[in-house]
Order: sequence, then C-alpha cells, then structure tokens
Amino acid sequence: MEEDLQRLRRIWNQQSVPVIMRNGKDRPRMRLPYDVNNRGWIENGRRTSVTWHRDKKHWEVPKTWFNDLVQRTLAKFG
Repeated sequence: MEEDLQRLRRIWNQQSVPVIMRNGKDRPRMRLPYDVNNRGWIENGRRTSVTWHRDKKHWEVPKTWFNDLVQRTLAKFG
C-alpha cells in the first residue's frame, strides 16, 4: 500500500509527462509540462475558466471536461 502511494507521488511530481487525476467528488486535477499557452490549451475556447493552484502547481478543471482533456492530451503528447 505504501509502495503504491509512493509510486503515485512520483508520477504526480514528475514534470515531463502530463498527468490528469480524478478523485471522487473533487474536480479533476491536471499537471502539464510548462508552456506559456497551457491555460488557453486547457480551456480550448470554452467560457468556463480553469483554476491554477500556484502553491500545489496544478490546474483544476471541470468534471465535464475530463474525457475531452484525456483525448486531447493523448493527441498532443502521445
């Protein structure tokens, strides 16, 4: 159990591969390699904006965007 938690932390804290985490009732969280256009890319022309949590270094996105973000992330990053 502790090994799994450590593995998840390593994946979440690395900075080269995008990570999207969905956890129950909370809004999905996303980490991307740095790009000045990340906010625009995530929002993809939508009226709803995403939230950047500077202290934890992740984006918080609406739940309804999850599947679209996964598909677009795979298309962009492979």
